[in-house]
Amino acid sequence: MKNMESTRFLPRLFLALIIALAVLAASSAALSSMPVPAVDTEGKGIVTVISADAIKGHDGGVYVDVEPFVSVETQNSGKVAAKIAAEKAGAKLSDFLVLFRVNTTAEIVDGPSGGAALMLLAYAEFSGKKLRYDLTATGTIELDGSIGKVGGVASKRLTSHSLRWAA
Repeated sequence: MKNMESTRFLPRLFLALIIALAVLAASSAALSSMPVPAVDTEGKGIVTVISADAIKGHDGGVYVDVEPFVSVETQNSGKVAAKIAAEKAGAKLSDFLVLFRVNTTAEIVDGPSGGAALMLLAYAEFSGKKLRYDLTATGTIELDGSIGKVGGVASKRLTSHSLRWAA
């Protein structure tokens, strides 16, 4: 009888562990994401999706992950965006590990004009606030927190307008 009970118990235990791991993985997934208009190497407007996660209790750091390639300018935009967002949200950046992920069909992600979107996403993470689902942003983020230049405005506008975003 004990063998029958243990053979029923083990599959239930295994299922409980899988459910617990799934819940844990879901809770550590990026909380904030935003569709962001961009321009590919041919000047065509495209959609990228950027997500952010700020994990408290780490030694700090800002990381930008993109396939296949991201430029130094884009990486720097992530660092500036995280710094400004932390200041605006009253958070201490060095207490967080900030992860940005750029999902795109472009061959390369280059330039600083994703900075505004990165800053909004990081702010949402630091403040615990949710962004509107239909929000998008483009433009550089300056060291003083202002939004700077936007490259490829016409292509980005057409792309965001065709998707009916609140640009």
